[in-house]
Amino acid sequence: MSTDPYQFHGPPSEACLRAYLARAVTYARGFASHTLPDDLRMIAKVGARFLGRSALIWSPDPDDNEHFRKAAAFVAQVHAVDPSIICQAAVFEAVYPEVDAIGIPEWVFTALGEPVERRRFRYLDMVRPSAGDGEHWRQFGEGCRVPDLTQAETRRWFYYRCRCYIEAGFEAIHLGQPHLYAATDDGYALLDQLIRHVRDYAAVAARRGWVFLDAHTHGIVRGGRLLFDFHSRPISATNDLAHPEGIILQHRGTSRGGIAPAGWTTASLPFLLELDNWGGWSMPAEKRYDLVARSQAMRWGWDDIAWFAHQPATVRQHFLKYAHRWLRSADSAGYFQIPIRRLLGEAPVSDSTGAPVWHYQANRPSPACPQGFGDEDAIAALWSEPESAWLADYHATNLRSHRAHPTLANGIDAPELVYLVGPIQTALGGIAGEAMSHYSRLFSRGDGTFERVVVIPHGGEYPFTVSLDGTMTEYYRRGGLPTNPVWRLVTTEANQTVLLRFDYRNRQVQALDQAGRSLLVK
Repeated sequence: MSTDPYQFHGPPSEACLRAYLARAVTYARGFASHTLPDDLRMIAKVGARFLGRSALIWSPDPDDNEHFRKAAAFVAQVHAVDPSIICQAAVFEAVYPEVDAIGIPEWVFTALGEPVERRRFRYLDMVRPSAGDGEHWRQFGEGCRVPDLTQAETRRWFYYRCRCYIEAGFEAIHLGQPHLYAATDDGYALLDQLIRHVRDYAAVAARRGWVFLDAHTHGIVRGGRLLFDFHSRPISATNDLAHPEGIILQHRGTSRGGIAPAGWTTASLPFLLELDNWGGWSMPAEKRYDLVARSQAMRWGWDDIAWFAHQPATVRQHFLKYAHRWLRSADSAGYFQIPIRRLLGEAPVSDSTGAPVWHYQANRPSPACPQGFGDEDAIAALWSEPESAWLADYHATNLRSHRAHPTLANGIDAPELVYLVGPIQTALGGIAGEAMSHYSRLFSRGDGTFERVVVIPHGGEYPFTVSLDGTMTEYYRRGGLPTNPVWRLVTTEANQTVLLRFDYRNRQVQALDQAGRSLLVK
């Protein structure tokens, strides 16, 4: 049996899936990159194994057959560098009138068990007959609509694109936002059926007999079965007002568990967290020079990737390390999908000559990629960091699962809920003083102690109090007494990983780095 985690044929193991997600990048429309040779050099250098969104359309390309020919040629070039790399395509939650020009192959009808028709796709047959104005996405161009999966034409469209990508050599397909296009699909039964058709074709035609399917979702489960191989979602964050244009990541929700499509069972399906794009700006043009308004807008007025691209190199590389460490600490099922190429929409960056740069690219700047942002060395260094045994042990205790609150030796039952309250909350994504913020909750170990591993993005002093059961009725400070001064955590380096532990048996707190050194000061 091969010990190479990137080798599989047919249903992959969970370890194989995790190995790929741990080296996942966003390489949006890489198949159309004008710097492909240099991109492939960088991909090999950093060790990327999963090229996310590397072929896709939002609005149709002028020639759909040429689109798939170029996509197939791209996959061949990637596999000439490393045949184990997975190239991911995408089929999104948007359709345009231009789909009327695309012919439907006979095999679409045959595979879906329908009478064969010789015709083109019909845009109006993909949208809900009673669709309201809310399903027009005018910010993405005239005619952009959310398709409706309960319409047979939409299912034909999705199957057609998925099968064409599989034929082109893609081994993964992102299926957009099912909670939009399948919103009226009762029990997601039609989505389940569509996915089964795609998997049936992949079993006989995919390079390694499998296609990895994902979507923007925390999970869709039918009868205990997970529909997707892994889940994806954009980052959640709040603006860090203490650091101009900074953000603090927030852990919102968990990935649902069940029986994975490959047959193994998981309590929480692995997922990717990405820097998304939705047009470049997240606020109206007339407010973009209002600093107060921008401080109150999501990502300081940009979308995720435009916010990232507009930061100086030191901030970008700090954020990459922060996001990677933060997610591995916050959720053992999560992996940060590092951007190496993504469209900046209507928020281009200006290069040294003042010319607009429409894509973020992580490549080092060179004649082969003159508009590279120069982040590839930071990515390579990030992935060379060893996985911490200390952190693995913390996750092995599965603190987020339900645990008993035992009766302790002194006869008192341990509390159910324990929170940190104070200025430290702003570094964890919460609001200082909020007594029941899940961003600063500690989790029970089942023995009267409560723990959480966090990543503090910036060095500094972070005072806090320990609060029980969501109010400030019962709280503790240094020495275990509510009348004493607060605890103070001090970090001297950026992106510090910290184990916070509260022992209810003696009302004491520990804050330790990975070497076991205390970070508390008097």
